[in-house]
Amino acid sequence: MRVVAPPKGRLSESRAPSKYWLLGLVVVLVVLLVVPAITRSPSLPPADVLYRHDEQLPVNALCGRGLVAVLGSSDGGSQQAVWLQPGEQGFDGRLVYRGELGVMVKPCGSDLLTADANGLGCWRLTGAGQLERIWYHERASFGSPAQIAATAAGAVVVFRQAGDAAPYDRLVSFSHDGAKRWALALTAGDAVTAIANPGRLTVVGTYNPWQKRSALFGIDENGTPQWCLEAGSQPVISLTGPDHGESFFAGLGHGLWSLSFSGETLWSYDGPGPCLFVAADPQGRFVAAAFLVSRPGLPFLPRSETMIVCFDAHGRRLWEHDSQKPLLGMAWLEAPPQLVLAYEKEIAARGLSGAILWRAAVSEPVSAFDIAGQQVLVGTIQGAICGYQP
Repeated sequence: MRVVAPPKGRLSESRAPSKYWLLGLVVVLVVLLVVPAITRSPSLPPADVLYRHDEQLPVNALCGRGLVAVLGSSDGGSQQAVWLQPGEQGFDGRLVYRGELGVMVKPCGSDLLTADANGLGCWRLTGAGQLERIWYHERASFGSPAQIAATAAGAVVVFRQAGDAAPYDRLVSFSHDGAKRWALALTAGDAVTAIANPGRLTVVGTYNPWQKRSALFGIDENGTPQWCLEAGSQPVISLTGPDHGESFFAGLGHGLWSLSFSGETLWSYDGPGPCLFVAADPQGRFVAAAFLVSRPGLPFLPRSETMIVCFDAHGRRLWEHDSQKPLLGMAWLEAPPQLVLAYEKEIAARGLSGAILWRAAVSEPVSAFDIAGQQVLVGTIQGAICGYQP
């Protein structure tokens, strides 16, 4: 093999600083800062704003199935609940009830399940705009509610218990009329990080911070654990699945997992960073996961981005998208299937091809959002409740 020495003139010239270094630096800055701004997607038809309802308290949560409940607190004290009037095409924004309620609210069929420091209850809004209590359990009966997973048939509630050596979580299942169906105590130190009721199974993700160990297990309708999977050292972030189906999805560490109700792994995806959110459409046909990614930027100034990846139920990747805007949450609209993304001051939707179908600017920082039929409900820090129709 013959080695050819580089020309002497070239070597000496490469050591000398170029007189165009300043121009090159300017070009790099333009590429990193200016080009992304001028290459954004063209303007798209915005979603129709159906109504806007203003409150004096910040919106902490929205419940969009059957009723709308908005929770706000100005001083960390009592919580206020607001119900808006359902219309033929969804909610029309008319106020029908305002009053104090629990700090956690979940839809339970056409009713609402609430929990706070005092206890757990199920409520129904009457035609006269009155709040009717269906059942209520005092805190002393079960403990302090920590999480709720509710369906039309009932709910499974996580109660935090003070153990002798370490706190532990206790799961209690209630029927729709408030009767206790079963209870299951977890190992001391294991805290529930995610819980869901996909189909006929209750799926629970736990994490032990002392042992840095997480697990995922399924419980049948009688409260008997059917299987348990060791899930490594990263907490289970999200669990979701259709009401009727044979599988569910788990966001764990840096990955997305599709599992059967028997605990079998159907497929998985290793993301580029920590998993933030997982959202599946109501029919279980599509699922999307959002990951936090650190990208190289200017010297010593790496930037954080959110990468969203969309799959079909069999794990085939449909599209992926990188965004420099912090993602607050995501959910699916059914007809046609589209993934709604909530940012600080914008709501946008992407179709199955990944293209943006519509977007809506929000004048105030978004603090909560949910889906109600074909409406997108948005709550802000300043107390505005808006309904959008794509």
